[in-house]
Amino acid sequence: MNIRLLLILDLLLFIQDQLNAKDTANKTLRAVTIFPRDYNKGYTPTSSEPPLFSVRGVRRRTLEEKENKTRKVMEKISTTAVVVLRKGKNKKDEYKEEYEEEEREHDDDYVIKLTTMQPNISNGRKYGLEESTALNALSIRMLLNGTADQLRNISREAIIKSLWAIQKIDLPISKKLIIWDILKDNKPVNTLKRSLFEAAGNLLLSIPESDLFNINVSDWQIVDFFGSLPGLSRRQSGVLGFALKKTHGEHIIQNPESINRIKGLICGFSLRDLSSISEMEFTQIGGEVFDNIGACTPLQKKALLQIAMRVTVYGPPQVWNSGHTEKLGLLISAMDKETLPRIKPQAVEGINPGTLRAMDPNQLRRFTKAQVEYMSDLTLTQYRQKMGLPSDNRQADIQSSILVIFIPILYILDYIV
Repeated sequence: MNIRLLLILDLLLFIQDQLNAKDTANKTLRAVTIFPRDYNKGYTPTSSEPPLFSVRGVRRRTLEEKENKTRKVMEKISTTAVVVLRKGKNKKDEYKEEYEEEEREHDDDYVIKLTTMQPNISNGRKYGLEESTALNALSIRMLLNGTADQLRNISREAIIKSLWAIQKIDLPISKKLIIWDILKDNKPVNTLKRSLFEAAGNLLLSIPESDLFNINVSDWQIVDFFGSLPGLSRRQSGVLGFALKKTHGEHIIQNPESINRIKGLICGFSLRDLSSISEMEFTQIGGEVFDNIGACTPLQKKALLQIAMRVTVYGPPQVWNSGHTEKLGLLISAMDKETLPRIKPQAVEGINPGTLRAMDPNQLRRFTKAQVEYMSDLTLTQYRQKMGLPSDNRQADIQSSILVIFIPILYILDYIV
């Protein structure tokens, strides 16, 4: 009997360890705390003396949740400092655990101490940008509550160094345009380099269309950047598409190498231009080209899907493989409810979570049970979240399988003893 109890105890401990291991892998700890100024001089607050402000979280948050949390924190301490969560250039950097602590003194009587999960920002250093997680209180007051003249008094160097934070502040367009003018420094737009555009980030979504049209699109590095910039509207894509045709000629949309450089700007070309893409060219297009497919009109999306489903391209969805769905990327999110169930179940393995994120629940309901079974773990998690289903029960199934195997063994051992 003692042997049986020990075996049961060992089994339960083993299962608990496995659950804890998975739990730990999916959790991170963030803390943002403001202490009195004396903390910067070696003062350590006691456990009985709470900080002036603290925010903590233990669940891995999506990018949208991070931005919402950052905005709430910023509003509460806007008279003192702005706290931002930097996002890396790729998904690996987004969750790279690189903890660092920074203490900075401000004009007011507080010091902000930031301990958070930070991505590697070596790319920022590459373009001459210093690491900064906070602005001084005076600059913040100018950004949030100051007049246009006060905002223009902030130096260009201070703006560039603080762009990490500025991009997270929900400023009115009028102030964003002033910041853009400060960044341009009275230089013609066609002389600006990619490094400045990268530093400006999502501020570019608010710049005048005349500036967009005059960007030096003969520089393919700049084209590559804007092709990867998320959030461009249909009109903005159209302005850049017209500039590309004017600079490189009408044939630009008939060259697969050029199309792969254009990437998300493909929606800036007319329906006639997209329909002229040959079948051979379409098979050489990468998935990044469809990353901004939301900027396309329904007719543009339909035209691209019709090319993809031609017999001499990828054929009907019933014969697709995972490589086809991976290359089509977000274009799959534009498929109608009648076509989605026709995708070959094995091909669903190539659909990424971002594609499901762009779909509405009515589309997701059209996936068959066989198709869902072939979804990758990350895609399946996204599917369950959007459908409001409980979390994946695969771990519980493993636990049940272990019990099914070990319980008969325990009874046999008990009988022998």
